[in-house]
Amino acid sequence: MTAGTPSIDEMKKSPSWHHDWRVFVAMVCVVAIVVFHWMPPTALLLGIGLALTGMVDVSGWGKVASKYLIQACVVILGLSMDLREVLHAGATGLGLAAATIALVFIAGAMLAKVFKTDKTITTLISSGTAICGGSAIAAVSSVIGPTTAQTSVALATVFLLNAAALYIFPPLGHAAGLTAEQFGAWAAIAIHDVSSVVGAASTFDPASLHPATTIKLARALWIAPLTMILAWTWAKRGENATGKRPSIGSILPIFIVLFLGASAAGTFVKEIGAQADVAKDVAKTGMSCALFIIGGGLSASAIAKVGWRPLALGATLWVLISAVALGAAKMFY
Repeated sequence: MTAGTPSIDEMKKSPSWHHDWRVFVAMVCVVAIVVFHWMPPTALLLGIGLALTGMVDVSGWGKVASKYLIQACVVILGLSMDLREVLHAGATGLGLAAATIALVFIAGAMLAKVFKTDKTITTLISSGTAICGGSAIAAVSSVIGPTTAQTSVALATVFLLNAAALYIFPPLGHAAGLTAEQFGAWAAIAIHDVSSVVGAASTFDPASLHPATTIKLARALWIAPLTMILAWTWAKRGENATGKRPSIGSILPIFIVLFLGASAAGTFVKEIGAQADVAKDVAKTGMSCALFIIGGGLSASAIAKVGWRPLALGATLWVLISAVALGAAKMFY
């Protein structure tokens, strides 16, 4: 070894070496997620697990990288949407989608007082419950500026409940004597993520897939107006605190404009619409990478600071909306 060259032991003791090694592990995991198409919940849990054991380091770049990656995925997801399918949900489906979204946010605000959760994490969990689970939380998080712990806990809460719904809903639907159409409407309103809505509907009765997917799409498109409303609300809060007027970009995020443009392209440009499944896969893989990075930024102290209350809020909100949605499905379908 030449003079001045550090030994292996000296390198291992070096903070910069340790940092570089953990960044390398993070990069390897991201590549693995892309190659093996790991699902978002798996990627999030992997990131959290490696972060809590000190195996990855995303400090300094993780928050910015995950933010812009999420926004890109939301835009790509727009390419897979056919706006004409929303019309198939009918006036009843569109009305139920709007009414239940409003109900979730009202109930979330009320339950936040019971569980003493802050406005940011309440908004994240309410967004995920009201619209489309992790995708909605990810999109909203990019405009309201939550901490990594708040985003991770909100995502973990929604993913946990989402997984439970996949197994609980089909037998409950049979016990309640629901028709295929009623179950499809119920699942679309009460289950967070599109993939679990499809999975539960397929298990219950393949005939429930059509109402389930059309109503869920009608809800998913609310990601655009909701994000704009929350961006404006948070910008106004900043104006009140600093006295500075919010910029156009903070009120109307460019990625939401691009999402709407991508949705229109996917609807009216035949060649793009034909690649809808590819767009979904790319968006899901990108979202998995982003959620891994978010999970990789966690710490035990940050989780302890957030506490158990968000999970209690999310579970209570989910049970409430599931009960209301069940009654609405039986009444209107």
